[in-house]
Amino acid sequence: VSLLAQEVIEGGRPFETRTRDSNDRWLLVRLLPYKQSTGKIAGMVMLFFDIDDQQRAFERARTDRVRYAKIVARQTDAVLRLNPDLTISFASELAAQWFGREPDALLGTSFPELFGTERDQISEWLMLGTDPRLRVRLADPAPDAPEWVEWAATPLADEKGHVFEHQVLGRDVQSTAKLHAK
Repeated sequence: VSLLAQEVIEGGRPFETRTRDSNDRWLLVRLLPYKQSTGKIAGMVMLFFDIDDQQRAFERARTDRVRYAKIVARQTDAVLRLNPDLTISFASELAAQWFGREPDALLGTSFPELFGTERDQISEWLMLGTDPRLRVRLADPAPDAPEWVEWAATPLADEKGHVFEHQVLGRDVQSTAKLHAK
């Protein structure tokens, strides 16, 4: 601490770090230069904030995201999560492959817009939520993507019934669609 204190006092720059105390609780530690009314640095102020609850929640959320990504990676279905405005907030590797993009490139994209002329049907299906499944042709599928996909959507709502997310799964039904066409 003495070297840091010396740097804060001599350099006049604050320092901040997260650390654990002797009871294994997370603390935010700030070292600030203490200036006199003349502007001369006369010492240092140390501030300690208990951030244990926030840090542990952050770690749980990070672990949950990693676990979710591992589960999704083993899925045989394409997985998408949509914001209430139907823009994509998460895309699995398979979903991205079907649309010929990287997962990050799909983030913020309007899901219905990916379906060309079928976009109004997709929007209505998601917004009304009357039918849990919709079979639709991909507008411009990537080379290895199925042409026909059956989508299943689950709206997630808060206690007041406001939808805050749609979880959408896409299943390749190419062979079934070809059989029905014959």
